[in-house]
Amino acid sequence: MKEYNIPFLKYHTHIYQYGKLDNKHPVVILLHGGPGGNTRLIKPLTDLNKHGFTVITYDQLGSLKSSSIKGKKELFKVSTFVNELDNVINKLKIKRFHLLGHSWGGMLALEYIINKNPKGLDKLILFSSLSSAKVWTDSNMKNFLKHLDSELASHFKKAYRDKDENTMNRIYKKYIRKYYRVKTNTSPYMKDNHNLGKSEEIYEYMWGPVDPIATSDVLKNWDVTPQLKKIKNPTLILYGKYDQSTKEVNALMHKNIKNSQLVYLEHSSHIGYYNEYRKSINSIVKFLK
Repeated sequence: MKEYNIPFLKYHTHIYQYGKLDNKHPVVILLHGGPGGNTRLIKPLTDLNKHGFTVITYDQLGSLKSSSIKGKKELFKVSTFVNELDNVINKLKIKRFHLLGHSWGGMLALEYIINKNPKGLDKLILFSSLSSAKVWTDSNMKNFLKHLDSELASHFKKAYRDKDENTMNRIYKKYIRKYYRVKTNTSPYMKDNHNLGKSEEIYEYMWGPVDPIATSDVLKNWDVTPQLKKIKNPTLILYGKYDQSTKEVNALMHKNIKNSQLVYLEHSSHIGYYNEYRKSINSIVKFLK
């Protein structure tokens, strides 16, 4: 694996390259979650390199080894990260590639495809992702309320109406979060260090502090579902039973991306490539080959 920086705006993006960029090996570009996450979270997916793919991934601007943009909120917007992805592809002179986005990384992939219409894209993988923040929020709210008694449910709904994020977060962390936390790790990697290097500032500004409810004005009303019909590339959609990326969220993408297929991970949460490593990797390899 090689690591290096490439320039972007007045900053740099830190690249991780597994394999050769020689136009002989198929390239998979991995996009980590967040916003404000980093490559540590998606480490198991770099094992696609062991199956004959050159894997390129990078810390998105503001996280881990890429340049800090602390306090520069004018850059905390979707277009910044779309342009950064475009810059990575152009600077590395990647002509043909597959795109795999996890969570926010899938949102970024969809924005990139819809707005840049990349000619070099072959196949798309959306892993525990979404096309509508409202459908995501509404379906998770419905799940939340199933895990609360009537009094707590009433408090949570009131806090949501009042935009009382502190109360929402307190109830979520104490009573609900355990439902989404599948501890099983069948991968060769540790899954407990991925928050190191995460930019909470970017995450909270763009999404909001109450995981997984979108409360920030930047992404709260984000919805590219009407544009999904533009995607002609073969698309693989994966999600878990205990995933914030719910059945409703994934059914919506599957319905609107014509050439798509679903993989359901029965024993997984939001990071199925840890929980069901072998099924995840094998499903992706089979799809790409």
